[in-house]
Amino acid sequence: SLKREYGFSKASDDEVITQADLFAEKALSINPNSALAIAAKANARHNIGWESQVYQNQHQIITDLLKAIEIDPNYPSPMNWLGLAYVATGQIELSIETYANCQQRHPFFAPCVENLYDILVSTGEFDQAWDVFIQAIEQGITTGYWVNFSLLANKNERTAFMLSLGSRDFFLGFRSVDEIYEAFKNLDADHAVLLKNMLAFAENNQSFKWNYASSLLVPLGAHHLIPFGPVIWGDDHKKYRQSSAFKNQIIATGIYEYWQQHGYPPQCRAVGEDDFACD
Repeated sequence: SLKREYGFSKASDDEVITQADLFAEKALSINPNSALAIAAKANARHNIGWESQVYQNQHQIITDLLKAIEIDPNYPSPMNWLGLAYVATGQIELSIETYANCQQRHPFFAPCVENLYDILVSTGEFDQAWDVFIQAIEQGITTGYWVNFSLLANKNERTAFMLSLGSRDFFLGFRSVDEIYEAFKNLDADHAVLLKNMLAFAENNQSFKWNYASSLLVPLGAHHLIPFGPVIWGDDHKKYRQSSAFKNQIIATGIYEYWQQHGYPPQCRAVGEDDFACD
């Protein structure tokens, strides 16, 4: 599951979920209280739901991850996955709390640190996010590959922004990289032409990493892509949250059902009995 998530496997979502379930079930047959197996199954369900827009019981995913952490509170991956489940359902404060706890217990565990500064950006805490990001770079935890473009734009880090775009698996060779930076400085404007050129470039680049690029393309209007969960609540994804694509994502994955049962996140509200809207 993680091999595909981090770009080291070209297996389909179905293949990944099937293999993850087989390994986890085998582990649970040996040890029914295996924290890693319980968490891995929950995270696999989260991933297949989010990436393939397949219904999942969000409450059960969160419950299973909490159970795994209770069994082994010192293992970092279940904490990271719980933070992702929380933020997908709009429980931002619980997500930040989970990642801060993970960072405290495991200060050099990159996924928790990277997701923490992404979510801090989503809450508008750019200074705090920048501090976490810079510390992670100084400690050798993260790289320019896992940057948050909205954070770099907010901090006027133009050179760093464009260097990050220059990966061989990203926008190396694109002739208008400076326009992408300027677009992120003014996301309220219409960037349809730029986005069209970026998508055409990406589609002609066989090594292009689409899963990473969604955080760059969705704010510019590529609402047909599946966004990275920790960034969807920020101002840069405001237009996406008001799109039919976002509504379909929330309904298809079971998150809307979760909201109806457990309450709406601060940015969303019920509209009548069978609809919702988000700011």
